[in-house]
Amino acid sequence: MYLGGYCAPFDLAIVVLTVAGIIIRSQWSENYGEDSSSNSGSSSSTSGSSRSSGISLVKDGISRVLGSTKITLCGAITSLFEGSMYTFVFMWTPALMGNGGGGVDDGEDSMRRRLSSSDSDSLPFGLIFATFMVSCMSGSSLFTLLTRDRNIPIETLSKYVLDLDSLNAKGGNYVFVPELDVGYILAEPETNQDTRLAPISLTYSDKFSTSVTAPWSGSDVNELFGDDLFRSSSRVLGFAKQGDCPKCNTALSETFPSAGGADCPVKCTSGTNSANAIYRVGSNDDMNSSEGGKNFLASMKIAGDVVKSFDSSVEPEADTKNHVSFEYLCCHTDDELDAMRSVLDSIEWEPQEITFDRVKTRIDSPSKSGGPPTHYSICVFLDEESNNKMLEWVGKVEAAMADAGVPVNVARKDQEPFHSTLAVVDGSTYPVEEAMRAVNELVPPGTWTGGAKLTLTKPQW
Repeated sequence: MYLGGYCAPFDLAIVVLTVAGIIIRSQWSENYGEDSSSNSGSSSSTSGSSRSSGISLVKDGISRVLGSTKITLCGAITSLFEGSMYTFVFMWTPALMGNGGGGVDDGEDSMRRRLSSSDSDSLPFGLIFATFMVSCMSGSSLFTLLTRDRNIPIETLSKYVLDLDSLNAKGGNYVFVPELDVGYILAEPETNQDTRLAPISLTYSDKFSTSVTAPWSGSDVNELFGDDLFRSSSRVLGFAKQGDCPKCNTALSETFPSAGGADCPVKCTSGTNSANAIYRVGSNDDMNSSEGGKNFLASMKIAGDVVKSFDSSVEPEADTKNHVSFEYLCCHTDDELDAMRSVLDSIEWEPQEITFDRVKTRIDSPSKSGGPPTHYSICVFLDEESNNKMLEWVGKVEAAMADAGVPVNVARKDQEPFHSTLAVVDGSTYPVEEAMRAVNELVPPGTWTGGAKLTLTKPQW
């Protein structure tokens, strides 16, 4: 038996722990919780039953651990982490004392020789261990300082931790852009590289009631989390791209794919088509002759000239082309569309007074023609109050269609908010942010119809 030297603290710990265990076992009572069926009593009368129930509680705990995959895995992960940590705790000293760079040899005798060697006196073990502990504490404190006190998002820190090769392992094409604070983004090689679009995808899990919203595909999410926890397919919610704003530096746009037609996200199956109902403000005398209508058309003309000044090839919608879409009927058979039109014919249309907020951009790709996500619509959107009013009205119309046995496939509330399209541009080349700022400065939010409101009377279909 070897005593003394660097093993002395461990030898003393055995004695101290043994004494502490005896005192705790004889003097302390365990808190096992309260049984709802029993009343409180003196500690002396319950201590025996508490101790006797200890074995059953241990058995119950073991059964719960073995009966839950999550608890078992959590325990295994904790054990492996603690095991690796304590392996380091026990081995860092002999590792530093390895003989002549030949590594750490095996056996109790070799370790005893190194611990008793005079060479070990030259190593400041206390200082080394203290440095380890200070480094650990510094890392924890720095993390708290950055995330809590400096409000730096964990996502920003994670971009320096995530392995880019792992993200690209299953067909991804992610790149690291230091000037963005959105971590890794997906490069779109078929588009202008200066645009750097990153689709924001929604990926669901069939195994758990959860989902992931991130600039990662379903395959990449599974690569990060493992075990195919999530579906390989995703739904694109929007695109993050590098903007030209000197302060915010990024731009995020919702996307409303039109693979099945305007605002119809899914490609229509054979035998089905899409249709719409539109308030044609520019060509309807009742709407364009009112004060609000005249002011709206004049504002659209001014805004269209601004948009065209950035690219002469862009053709803004103006005069008779100005409209507000009421309903997008996605992927119905001809008989269903005829029945829906009959419902629209029977509706007693109530005039709706609306006002507009500001110009924003929406990405409409992928469209029926396919291609990269460069189809940008510059639109002026209704303000919140007007949009909610229109949603309530279209909801009544959709309810009438459902009562007639032809419910819509995609509800209007799940599509793009009510708006009037100003122009369609190629987002990979057109200076979208600059144009939007110019329009919103020339026609400020809330002024598109002057002091009046635009009255929508009846759409065409």
